[in-house]
Amino acid sequence: MHRRLANRLGEMTDRRRRLIRYTFKKEGKIDQFEQQFPQAIRRKDEVIERFSTMQLEELLNNCLLYTSPSPRDRTR
Repeated sequence: MHRRLANRLGEMTDRRRRLIRYTFKKEGKIDQFEQQFPQAIRRKDEVIERFSTMQLEELLNNCLLYTSPSPRDRTR
């Protein structure tokens, strides 16, 4: 169980890094990514800390609800 959680955390961290890198690239700031990545993570963590666990779970569930493929999309 502990190994699965550690693996999942690693996957989520990698995904987060790729998403932020993509944002920097899209904004034409890819050359600043390595330098500003730690600061971007700190800012995002500060926002997350403002929510309770229940609020975060609700936000994540709602997000997953709207990003999951619909049955219509799965038949294509």
